[in-house]
Amino acid sequence: MDSIKKAILYARYSPRPGVSDSIEKQFERLRAWCVATDVRVAAEYSDEAISGKSIEGRSGLDKAIAHACRIKGILAAYDLSRITRNVGDASRILEKLREKNVELILLQERVDTTTPIGRCMFHVMASFAQLYREQIAERTALAMRKHQAAGRRMGRIDRPPYGFRVSSEDSNILELDEIEQAIIARIVQLRSEGETHRGICNVLEAEGLLRRGKSWKNSQGLVARILARAESVD
Repeated sequence: MDSIKKAILYARYSPRPGVSDSIEKQFERLRAWCVATDVRVAAEYSDEAISGKSIEGRSGLDKAIAHACRIKGILAAYDLSRITRNVGDASRILEKLREKNVELILLQERVDTTTPIGRCMFHVMASFAQLYREQIAERTALAMRKHQAAGRRMGRIDRPPYGFRVSSEDSNILELDEIEQAIIARIVQLRSEGETHRGICNVLEAEGLLRRGKSWKNSQGLVARILARAESVD
């Protein structure tokens, strides 16, 4: 009888034609972990998505969870944010995996979800991931409301500032763009880790993220404006 553990690897990324560094780096680290721990890779799944706000429409994640439950093996991802930044979704996924005796491995967090303490830490991390995403959105929305309340448009209405889009109900109103807000959150995170504006552009480029269909290369000015706007609201 085969006693070697089997793992289902999952990665989430934003695709860019000709660039696959982000997903490959995730899978490379996961494969390396499998080799180091004598775990066999049973399958690999991924999603072409940016925001981790919801698991809706994530067919790759659905297939990965279903496959891991079917073989009662391991579901492995690089970190929790690759799976979700939503507390409710994280709890439901963990519970489903537990019911099927599937072990969840998150390389960055190193949390053992088979123990009560590990599960507690998992929920704490999920809560902070969601809080981080919501705070960024809240701060940016507040800045937008202050500008609009003062009778000032945040740039040309046909060219809304990064992180916003023109409302489909009122062309004079701007609303949050969830995908761009997720990238803004990533920019703020990278800055907090000590990255320069150029370094942030390089990371976004390497991760395959797009700036409204364009490359982030040499976009230090936009990064600086995004950070200034995020920091302008206490």
